[in-house]
Amino acid sequence: MTLLNKSFKQEYSLEKRKTISEKIKNRYKDRLPIIVERAPNSNVPDITKKKFLAPSNMVVSNFIMEIRKHLDGSKQN
Repeated sequence: MTLLNKSFKQEYSLEKRKTISEKIKNRYKDRLPIIVERAPNSNVPDITKKKFLAPSNMVVSNFIMEIRKHLDGSKQN
């Protein structure tokens, strides 16, 4: 598996992910860091962006709409 195909979890150790998360949460107190990746056996198109900062009061349906905007081949605006 090449570096480009590694998942975020495979690419960074647990301690490194915790450190990254804490830095982001300290800098953006009202936002949540979220990593979105396609499942290996999924037929969903690749996503152009995998790191998101979502407002802590964002509803899941709004976040799903945001994810759909970043899917390759998505016809949605």
